[in-house]
Amino acid sequence: MTIASRGRLLAGLAISAMAMTAPAFAQDEGAKYASPTADCTGVTYDKIGYSPLTMQFDYFQFIEAGIKQIADQCKVQVLTADPNNDATKQVSDIESLISAGAKSVSIYSIDPKAVETAVDAAKAANVKVLAAVSVFDGADVSVGISDHEFGYQEGLLAGPIVKKDKPGVAKYKVAILNADSLGPNLLDRKKGLTDGLSAAGVDFEVVSDVEAWAEDTALSATETLLQAHPDVDLILTVNDPGSLGALNAVEAAGNKNTIVMGLGIDKRVLQGVLDGTFPGSVSPAPIETGRALAAVSFALNRGDKVPANVVVPVVTITKDNAQAIMDSLYKK
Repeated sequence: MTIASRGRLLAGLAISAMAMTAPAFAQDEGAKYASPTADCTGVTYDKIGYSPLTMQFDYFQFIEAGIKQIADQCKVQVLTADPNNDATKQVSDIESLISAGAKSVSIYSIDPKAVETAVDAAKAANVKVLAAVSVFDGADVSVGISDHEFGYQEGLLAGPIVKKDKPGVAKYKVAILNADSLGPNLLDRKKGLTDGLSAAGVDFEVVSDVEAWAEDTALSATETLLQAHPDVDLILTVNDPGSLGALNAVEAAGNKNTIVMGLGIDKRVLQGVLDGTFPGSVSPAPIETGRALAAVSFALNRGDKVPANVVVPVVTITKDNAQAIMDSLYKK
């Protein structure tokens, strides 16, 4: 794997997003499907498949764990094939899952065009296809988070915090570390950040909006930002590495006035929420996403009517629930 492609892979893992616009009712449905209690009524499947981007990273392992939580209750075997970010291997893996008897396959597509060959093979074998936190043609259902809502909840969380910690400011100075080049879904997420901040009643101006989603580039970008705007009140990022890099720069500068907030479930961020380094975060709910993938598979098995887009609600992380989230994700 080239350095550039690995960088994009890591961005995708850290961002873990999908471009999905879905009606409000589908998000309510998503909460239902993400339940930890399985509905095994009418389930005749004996095997279901999972094709992630790679199993080298926690996020995809968490999704698998969520799938197994539901499948185990219904005595259904989960077959996982790890393509390790190889689009050609993913196609052959999915075909192997079908040959092994998987009745549905949840796919986080590496290449939306390349995977169509495997989707066609699944359709020919009467195997249901679920787009797992990714978008490609031919899926029976897409399951994942709404990126705008992901960002919106972070902005909504940040609003009261910045007003409480920095009272009396007429107009707050806000900086954003974005990942705009990684697709329209990241633009949706960034828009959600500012929409949420506005909805929280914060009067603000964006003094800097730069692309910096990796930890090292976020560190460098924040160092430059603080030179130009040492009085910036709030830095919002679109992922965990961005917030970790930004915080390192803020702390290295001895800046005690700038608040840093980001999105995600990195163990360091969860620990930071617990110790007060970060005032909060928002989780992309990978366990819940896995549960929803299995539950939707079983609903399709029953012949239930399922929305085309099932939106799994994101979870706001505060000091009150950070330990529980960490325990649920990182218990070993």
